[in-house]
Amino acid sequence: MRDTVRCIVAFALVVSATGVPAMNRSCETKAGAAGCLQLISLQIARAAELASSGNEDAYVSLDALQGRGAELLGLLAEHEKSGAHRELATVQSSWKELTADIAKILDNKASVVGAIETGHTVDTRMREISVRLDQALGDLKDGSGPAAEAVAASRMIQLTYRMQRRAQLLIHGGEDSESASTGLRRDVAYFGKSLAGLINGDADLNLKKVHDQSVRQLLVDVNESWPEVATAISKLLDFASALETTRNAAEQAQLDSETFMLRADDLMALGGK
Repeated sequence: MRDTVRCIVAFALVVSATGVPAMNRSCETKAGAAGCLQLISLQIARAAELASSGNEDAYVSLDALQGRGAELLGLLAEHEKSGAHRELATVQSSWKELTADIAKILDNKASVVGAIETGHTVDTRMREISVRLDQALGDLKDGSGPAAEAVAASRMIQLTYRMQRRAQLLIHGGEDSESASTGLRRDVAYFGKSLAGLINGDADLNLKKVHDQSVRQLLVDVNESWPEVATAISKLLDFASALETTRNAAEQAQLDSETFMLRADDLMALGGK
C-alpha cells in the first residue's frame, strides 16, 4: 500500500509540473487512467472527511470527483483488451463501493450543514443564558435568598455547560455521541423544569417562587430565551441519525479508497498490454 501511495504522489507531482493539458493526455492510456483514478480516490477520501465536518466546499469537490472518476472508468472500459476483463471488473466493483459512500455523504449534506449551524446557535444562546443565571445566582447569594433556590441556580449553570459539551459531542461524533444524545434530552427536560420551578415554585423540586425582583427579571429573561434553545437542541437531536450515517460513510470511504487503489494497481501493470 505504501508503494502505491508513493507512485500516486509521484504521478501527482508530474501532473503538477506539466499542467492540466498534460494530465488529460496522461489519463488517456489504460495505465494513466488507472493512475488518475487512484489520485482521485485519495482526493475523495480527504473530501469525505472534510464533508463529514460540514465543509460545504468538500461536497462540491466530492460531486466533481465522482463525475470525473466515472469518465475515467468509461475510458478504461474503452481500452479494455483480452485478458484484462477480471481486473477491470474488480476496479469497477471497488469504484461502486466508493461511490456508494459518496452518495450517503451527499444525501445527508443538508442535515450535516444544518447541524453545524444549529450547534452554533445552541452554543451562543447557552452562553447568554449562563451569564444571566450567574447574575441571578450572585443576587440570590447577596440577598441571602433561600439555599434551595441558590443551589438550583448553580446546578442550572452547570447544566448549560454540560449541554454545550454534549451538543458538540453529538455533532462531532465519537464513542460518546450516543450517550451524549440521551443525556442531552434529559438535561433539557430538567433545565426547563428547574427554570419553571424558580419562577413559579415546584414542590417536587422543593423550590419556592423567587420574589426578589432583580432575580425574577433575570429568570424571566432566561425563560424568554429558553424556548429557542430547547427547539434548537431538539432539532440537533433530530440530525443525530444523519450525522452518524455521514461519519460512518466518511470512515468507510477511507477504507474503500485504499481498496480501490490496490485494485487499480493490477490495471496499471497491464497498461502496456
